[in-house]
Amino acid sequence: MAEAQSERSRIIKKANIPTGEFRGHAHLRDADGVMLQIRVIRKGVPSKVFIDVSKRVGLAQGELAKKLRLSARTMAGRIAKPQTKLKPEESEKVLRVERILEQAIEVFGSLEQAREWLMNAAHGLEGQGQLIF
Repeated sequence: MAEAQSERSRIIKKANIPTGEFRGHAHLRDADGVMLQIRVIRKGVPSKVFIDVSKRVGLAQGELAKKLRLSARTMAGRIAKPQTKLKPEESEKVLRVERILEQAIEVFGSLEQAREWLMNAAHGLEGQGQLIF
């Protein structure tokens, strides 16, 4: 339960959304987290989130954009304007990568090992890395 609470707080903080907006559904732990993510995605996350995820994953911004099947040029334009929010499709992909990275850190025990797993070719994915969209 504490894990779900911290995940919820992290999402709210990243999206720069007032916490009071989400207080009414505390009794719906799992559903609340999903509904919160949907709300955040629909509003769009700040372009800074893309920069942060890129750094944490260890990829250049253009390379991450390419892996997410987003236009590197469009993402560069959004990043150039710090107040710009990502579109819902972009937000969803960036938050998905962040969540995968967080789960990989929990499983492998470190950011370095999580990055290695994300970038290494996977036999079950026909030799591609984990970040294919």
